[in-house]
Amino acid sequence: MYKSLQNKFITGAAIDVWYNYQPEPDEQGRKFPASYPFYELENVVLSPHRAASPFNDLNRWDEVIENISRLARKKSDFLNVVELQREY
Repeated sequence: MYKSLQNKFITGAAIDVWYNYQPEPDEQGRKFPASYPFYELENVVLSPHRAASPFNDLNRWDEVIENISRLARKKSDFLNVVELQREY
């Protein structure tokens, strides 16, 4: 799959299953979720196996509603913001 995405044989993918749950850290102490560097591909979106978890759905919707409410009030202190520069 990685090579097909890398070569654009597959146009893109959203991957919600990280199959390497306890990876060894690299030389810089970073841990990655897979043996292949899917995170480097611009045509891939990764999520940590959370898309279909029914256990906390209501809590997550509460957070989505809260973020929409903050946006409507022109606030910028959103919940669960992804900081791309942190490379997590």
